[in-house]
Amino acid sequence: MHRYLGYSSFRPLQEDIITSVLDGRDTLAILPTGGGKSLCFQVPSMAREGICLVVSPLVALMKDQVGRLREKNIRAAYIVSGMLPREIDHTLNNCIFGDYKFLYVSPERLQNDMFLTRFKDMPVNCIAVDEAHCVSQWGYDFRPSYLQIPELREFHPNVPVLALTATATPQVAHDIVDKLALKAPASFKASLLRENLSLSLRREADKIPKLIEIADNINGSGIVYTMSRRKTKAVAEALISQGHNATYYHAGLGHKERQLRQNQWTSGQKRIIVATNAFGMGIDKSDVRFVVHFDVPESLEAYYQEAGRAGRDGQNAFAILLSNQKDEERLQNSAEISFPDKQVLRAVLIGLFNHLQVAFGEGTSRPYRFNLRAFSKFYDLEPILAHNAIGSLKRDGWLELSDAFYSPSKLLFKVKNKDLYKFLVKQPQYEELTKYILRNYGGLFEQYVTIDEAQIARRLNFPPEKVVTQLEELHRLQMAAYYGQNELPTISFLRERPLGDRIVFDEESLNFLRDRHQLRIDEVLQYIEGQRVDCRFSTIMNYFGEVPAQDCGVCDSCKRNAFNSDKEATLLRIQQDILSALKVESLADQALRKHLQKYPAEFIEEMMRYLIQEEKIRLDGLTWRLR
Repeated sequence: MHRYLGYSSFRPLQEDIITSVLDGRDTLAILPTGGGKSLCFQVPSMAREGICLVVSPLVALMKDQVGRLREKNIRAAYIVSGMLPREIDHTLNNCIFGDYKFLYVSPERLQNDMFLTRFKDMPVNCIAVDEAHCVSQWGYDFRPSYLQIPELREFHPNVPVLALTATATPQVAHDIVDKLALKAPASFKASLLRENLSLSLRREADKIPKLIEIADNINGSGIVYTMSRRKTKAVAEALISQGHNATYYHAGLGHKERQLRQNQWTSGQKRIIVATNAFGMGIDKSDVRFVVHFDVPESLEAYYQEAGRAGRDGQNAFAILLSNQKDEERLQNSAEISFPDKQVLRAVLIGLFNHLQVAFGEGTSRPYRFNLRAFSKFYDLEPILAHNAIGSLKRDGWLELSDAFYSPSKLLFKVKNKDLYKFLVKQPQYEELTKYILRNYGGLFEQYVTIDEAQIARRLNFPPEKVVTQLEELHRLQMAAYYGQNELPTISFLRERPLGDRIVFDEESLNFLRDRHQLRIDEVLQYIEGQRVDCRFSTIMNYFGEVPAQDCGVCDSCKRNAFNSDKEATLLRIQQDILSALKVESLADQALRKHLQKYPAEFIEEMMRYLIQEEKIRLDGLTWRLR
């Protein structure tokens, strides 16, 4: 394990799960964020002949894991929407004949005839289903394409299936076993309790000052989650204005910019990153000291998964949820906004067919690059309405929308070497560019090769647009196949466009999903409104069907309850700490509060008011002094 994957020991339950898979048993593994799910299929696959098929809906995570495996000289590949047919064909051949160990695929691939035909010829040793909760309508991210997974077993009936998820209620866990047709599975569920992670909730009408206070008082790396791209920038700028080393991240940034910002944060060049909720999946950074939810998530599943990205190294960490009346209003309206009516769904689906030029009776043969902003503008739709309608169309099994997939520029010469030479004699204007590319990139006559137009332009002292123009002309003249870089999401239609647009929705299923969404919203509202719960971890554990042995002792509720049991003694200690600190020197308000951070905020406020009334301390501007 250490030789190939770089690990010298197992985390809790990993060894048991690996042993189960090696024994050939179907297995359900529920491991929290940071629990090391990928190792549970990587080790068994490396120990056996053959290849492991990994089904995952997360393109960025697939690319990241394949990249890490390749760095360790382990043959791995992925197939996702947006790849060229010839690339897919080449990848599938490698997985049959090329001694590959891992193939990652997005779930919509499972309905592709070419994939299924080739899959049956692969020497498969394991099928791993990541984000397995996606198969359940009871889960928070249902994807109908996951329902095709049991059909894979028809080709390899004796291969074990490993279903993996970070969170699952008892109903979702039952559904995973049922819908994936797991046979007498071994089930492993790690405890959700993280003794080093302190969960807390703060009610703040104005969240920015509280966020600044958190960043001031907690050292180390942090993530701040927001619900909108626009807000990531605004919140990051607020942190920067107060001297914090912060950046922001969302899917609307270019690939290189996203990669730069992620690397700056993981390497420690930036201390805090403000991001939308997809950020953090698969990122190997264990020393995150705090996670702040600037906006309240729409499910306890999402909240706990994101909060769990703090403190993976076992050191003390904090997950702080900021809420106010606006959050409650947004959540109360969420089901109505997230599930548009069928007239809207019909209009958006027909709009997609027309916008992407899908003919009647067609649509399932290839993925389509999709720009939500351009689509919404053309059809005069609010982007959020279009986005939510597409979400409902996904849930109803009409399509899959991948996350943005960066596809670098690719080039393949379609003619033989001698024919290309004859062409250049007749068309010398292409000679300098073509010969440079042939000298610096290999294999161009056999397969698509990734090229960098900007670097080529610099080396040839060409304007960048000249390089692109000449490559496009070579493509048009049938000398080459050139595809410029692209990083738009892709839509894959899972059903053909009905003749006459006779579209029928499964209203019963959509209504069920809407009701489940509302139930999850209600659970979140209860969590944020019930500030005086006995223990936050116990509340979350009960939601996921785990009976807590005891309260966590480190969340804000547990701390408050401990202090409340002896309030007078606590207030006296706060008084002594304040007076002792100010006797040494006057302190800025921020510095004094940091000094007192182990106490409940309401106790600190109460004692400060008391000491002011007793004329023992005073506040000059933002500085506390003894009287």
